[in-house]
Amino acid sequence: MQHAHSLSMSDFETLDRLMDATCDRPRMQDLAAEMYLSPSALSRSVARLEKAGLVARSLCEADRRGVFVDVTEHGRQVHADAKKIQLAVLNEKLSDAT
Repeated sequence: MQHAHSLSMSDFETLDRLMDATCDRPRMQDLAAEMYLSPSALSRSVARLEKAGLVARSLCEADRRGVFVDVTEHGRQVHADAKKIQLAVLNEKLSDAT
């Protein structure tokens, strides 16, 4: 997955969590808590995803301290492709174990 999409496992996990978010626009603070990451660790991951054009950050107008993270259309496509690879690898590894 890392070679096919230049996406580390930790960045894929961040993107995957964003795709599975229960709300349309998750806040960085909430996502960090859900992922058991420090805000700075999540910020670094989101910065890499943003640089790759997979997500976009925006300020919360109601609370100027909050930052929303939105998955871009390109991010949705990359996630779908990477998810297929992840599931294929997991399936292969699990079938080898039996």
